[in-house]
Amino acid sequence: MAGKRVIEDTSAFRAMWHSDMQTREIAAHYGVRPPAVCRAAKRFGLTSRMRGGDWSPGSGAARDRGAQDDQQSEKCLSVPETPPHPFFTVNHDARILQTGGCWRALDALAGEWGQPVQRILARFHRLRAG
Repeated sequence: MAGKRVIEDTSAFRAMWHSDMQTREIAAHYGVRPPAVCRAAKRFGLTSRMRGGDWSPGSGAARDRGAQDDQQSEKCLSVPETPPHPFFTVNHDARILQTGGCWRALDALAGEWGQPVQRILARFHRLRAG
């Protein structure tokens, strides 16, 4: 038997989802775990917060969520300023960001560049947090 749904489709939830509030903060507000927040957002038809806005992993398909999302998309597509690195160039960084964090794509880049996949993954996270 399914449990009671704690998160209801309200304007408050939608506002929190589209704000700068982190998923774990929304989860704490409702007394649930972060995956429950993501499932609720998907159930309510809200777009994913992952790069590209699509719920399927690694798809990269863009969806239009309005002006706020257009600004976010531009932010995601630009390579953030990071400290210089002896191996990674701006072109490397752009290709890493284009993967959207998809393990298979990062592994392919690692093989192409002769680098350990952990190094490419670490660079992805540094750029994403940038």
